[in-house]
Amino acid sequence: MSRKEVRRERRRNEGAMDEAFAALERGEGILAMRIARRAREAGAMNIRILLDHARIARACRQHEEAEQSLRAVIAMAGNCKEAYQSLAELQADRGKWVQAVRLLMRAIELDPADDNAQALLRTWHEQLPAEAREVVPTIEDPIEPPSPRIAERDPAALHEEMVERGFALLHDLCTEQECEALRATFGSGDGWDREIRMSGTDAEGEALTACRARWSLSTLPPFVADLRRALYPLAAELSNRTRALLGDKKTYPVTHGGWLRHRGGSGRPAARLLAFAPGEVMPTERTEARAAFPLRLLVDLGPGPKADSLALVDARPGRKVRKVQARTSPGDALLLSCRDRPQSVGGVFGLQLVQWSCGPFTVERVLLDVPFDDD
Repeated sequence: MSRKEVRRERRRNEGAMDEAFAALERGEGILAMRIARRAREAGAMNIRILLDHARIARACRQHEEAEQSLRAVIAMAGNCKEAYQSLAELQADRGKWVQAVRLLMRAIELDPADDNAQALLRTWHEQLPAEAREVVPTIEDPIEPPSPRIAERDPAALHEEMVERGFALLHDLCTEQECEALRATFGSGDGWDREIRMSGTDAEGEALTACRARWSLSTLPPFVADLRRALYPLAAELSNRTRALLGDKKTYPVTHGGWLRHRGGSGRPAARLLAFAPGEVMPTERTEARAAFPLRLLVDLGPGPKADSLALVDARPGRKVRKVQARTSPGDALLLSCRDRPQSVGGVFGLQLVQWSCGPFTVERVLLDVPFDDD
């Protein structure tokens, strides 16, 4: 079929849907459904036709048909906010409040500026039966304006850096006072588990002089929790840009709470402080879980001059070990690829598995390492 014929067919189907809505307004529901079904059959790959068919089917109480069309839209366009919200409203009509709440949460994550949807979400959440409140988490993460820490940063430029180097460098993310306060908690242990000497080998299998670490306890220190929540929207946007280049229509939720709900439940919030004496390193690591978030946050807390903080390592068997290093100053942060890094080779975009390590430093150094997943 030529482009001209495709456009003609689309206009014909859209005109049929206009006739169906007109019939519905006249109270002729049977005629409206008959016309809408014909248009849907002819335009099964047209998102607008599917959404209109769902609206008419819902109005005529043909819930199964409406749901089929809306799920078809979501399968074709996973970031279609209208489809999620319409399906949520349909499930609410049927008294399926748990599904309705979950779907509306997803719609809000796709369009955080929709205040009406947020108000509706809270109304629906109040109608959940007591036994369902444990299944659907409390809405504790309202959509907020971007944090000042990320508001002026250019996601497009940062993503280009991510593709080129495997990480995005955020200058001056934390103030000198914030860095000093976090460094002090390593010595005091306030909010952190006992101090542990790490151990391991480098990419070539050589034993390392490893750094010390403190992991978070049952909850993150408030400043670290706020930092993780503030940086997540930027991390999600960078990851969504990678998915788009890979042709993946799925997107990461735009709030950190949405991501944790997507993972299904939550465990202990994960973060750690890494303390380095001169010459010490953090052993090479790689995130193994395919469902884990693909980026993590690494903050240079100082003290001292600019230094090589991070090394992304490509150490596949039978190949020469290759490293890409990041230089940071105290207060700088990195959003780093901790599982596979986006990469363009010869115009072809794909992912390359990576490991990562930190150090060695020539002076004492403390890093804050924060994954966006909970344990």
